[in-house]
Amino acid sequence: MKTRVVLFIFCISIIFFIAYKLLGVSQQLSPPPTTPIPTKTPLEADFTLTHKDIVYDYAFFFVNSFHSLRLISNFETQDRSSTLAAKNGCTYAINGGFYTTDSKPLGTFIGADYQQPKKLTSNLFNGFFSFTETKAAITKDFDPAYTSILQSGPLLFFNTSPLSLAIQNDEHARRSVVATTQDDRVLFVTFYIHDSIYNGPLLGDLPSILKQFAFDQDISIVAALNLDGGSATYFKNANIELPEVAPIGSMFCLQK
Repeated sequence: MKTRVVLFIFCISIIFFIAYKLLGVSQQLSPPPTTPIPTKTPLEADFTLTHKDIVYDYAFFFVNSFHSLRLISNFETQDRSSTLAAKNGCTYAINGGFYTTDSKPLGTFIGADYQQPKKLTSNLFNGFFSFTETKAAITKDFDPAYTSILQSGPLLFFNTSPLSLAIQNDEHARRSVVATTQDDRVLFVTFYIHDSIYNGPLLGDLPSILKQFAFDQDISIVAALNLDGGSATYFKNANIELPEVAPIGSMFCLQK
């Protein structure tokens, strides 16, 4: 009887040992599926600057000839920015202004393919970037003398001086800016954090950052206006293309 018990225990032990080995091999051959962790892919920026111990990348381009500049809507089609740029032959491009939840421009929008002349009365959306084929300006009021007009805000520079901003619930986000210069050019620039391209400066810090940028690049800014920021931003120049997360409402397109 005792011999049978010993043999039974021995057999059970052998079975468990074999099962353990088979299970181990099975786990090695067919590991459980895992969700890949997205990696951060830093992109090559034009330049960097440091503000309040945060390093920001920035990229920019100038518009010297306004006859090649277009303001293109994307409210209705909501194309990918790269598709919109390709369809319109944009060598350089940046997102435009803000839009509402029902895909309408927030304030005045007079572009190549969309017209909403009614302006929005707002302390935040307090600027207008306007241009024709021969001139451009950033103003505090709507000027019907211009053929293309975008209302946005807030103003960041005016009369060559940075403005003080008091922003409630401010957040870090990638920023897009349009500026006019003393040598009668238009400048488009984007600021973002190198290893987190959808993050960038606080809006309240943007005038100071723009002032530092202008000093570093030896540019005399007359006026500057904040464009849409965060997830609905897009930028393209000869060196870099920064994609959007959410559809952009419109695009400034420089055709060459």
